[in-house]
Amino acid sequence: MIHKMPNSSKKLVPPSENGIALLIVEDTEAIVFLLSHFLSGFCDDIAIARNGLEAVQKVVEATESATPFDVVLMDLQMPVMSGLQAAKELRSRGIDVPLVAMTAGAMEARECRKAGFDAYVAKPFDRRELIGIVKRWSGMLKDQ
Repeated sequence: MIHKMPNSSKKLVPPSENGIALLIVEDTEAIVFLLSHFLSGFCDDIAIARNGLEAVQKVVEATESATPFDVVLMDLQMPVMSGLQAAKELRSRGIDVPLVAMTAGAMEARECRKAGFDAYVAKPFDRRELIGIVKRWSGMLKDQ
């Protein structure tokens, strides 16, 4: 199930003419495979980070090189740096990329909002809902 964070007022910007650039931040290989499979049909550029620290580095590099990600799908529980810590770090640097938390626990919604996530999607994933949230937060679709 997909949930928009309350009070999220992020302005959605249409993806570049090159299509959606997506960063998947997940340490479980099977989930990375599943997400890549679900989203490869309309995401032209899918990058992978295995922990929050690597995600922060990739998002900062992409932003500084004027090729920012359109959406970041980020697991909350990872080694090295959690998704919550990574979101806080990105927001503290003024990076405004749409962040979508991936979580198995709906109780984490409040923490996601405080950390700077725009929305969250619950595990296990529903393919249509997952595609919808990526399209929406990338600016491909108008507000749903």
